[in-house]
Amino acid sequence: MTRPQRELINVLGVEPRAIADPGNAGTIEVESGGGYIELVTAGAETRTLADPAFKGQTLDLTFITDQGDCVVTASSPLNQNGDTIMTFADVGDHVRVVGFWNSTDGWEWRQVANDGAALS
Repeated sequence: MTRPQRELINVLGVEPRAIADPGNAGTIEVESGGGYIELVTAGAETRTLADPAFKGQTLDLTFITDQGDCVVTASSPLNQNGDTIMTFADVGDHVRVVGFWNSTDGWEWRQVANDGAALS
């Protein structure tokens, strides 16, 4: 199997969108759709993750520069345990979340993959 040409990926609109890291104490922008965010720290830092804008919206959070832990707090639970905090401690830590509608609480993220980040 060969890899599709980059132009075809762009035409089909399947290439994930890069979302800018808002920096310490910033809010991760998700209103424009899904994509990926590469988290970078200059010390121990925090971020806020707003609720998704639609069902099926995906977001990949990846820690790429570690000068201190990055704690991301979601506005609503990420799982059945009620965890709202993701702590990225090491380069390569990754979490994927997907938009979910909860008839009791409304829009929420649901964690579908986690490689290394601690949830609490």
